[in-house]
Amino acid sequence: MIFMSNRPGGSGGYDNYISYRNVDGSWTEPRNLGPTINSAYDETAGDISPDGKYLSFGKDYPIYWVRVDFISALR
Repeated sequence: MIFMSNRPGGSGGYDNYISYRNVDGSWTEPRNLGPTINSAYDETAGDISPDGKYLSFGKDYPIYWVRVDFISALR
């Protein structure tokens, strides 16, 4: 699950985080998606493309697309 939050320790404003569902139904501790996605601006939660290769998200209004290759390292 990818979501936005303004929790302490972020890059500023709202940042995007990821949490994975465990086999027992619980969720992993949220991990910040880091500087590839987050900045001092407010980021909006993104969507994964149907082919699973890209993440779209908003940053101070424009929409961005990035490859999701870096996300697997956060698991």
